[in-house]
Amino acid sequence: MVNLYNPMEKPFKMGFGSLTYRNRWSLFDQFYMTSNLVRNNKKYRFWKTGIYNDEYLKT
Repeated sequence: MVNLYNPMEKPFKMGFGSLTYRNRWSLFDQFYMTSNLVRNNKKYRFWKTGIYNDEYLKT
């Protein structure tokens, strides 16, 4: 069995999201990765994640 990691889960639990409906945040944009990118790998590694939500995008 392969373990998947969702780096967007932590920001979502902190109250951030990528879209809202009826004053409730949802997380539309997600991606999953295997644990190989999360561990210290010499070739590839996960660096960071974020949600771009400038004020001009909100109505």
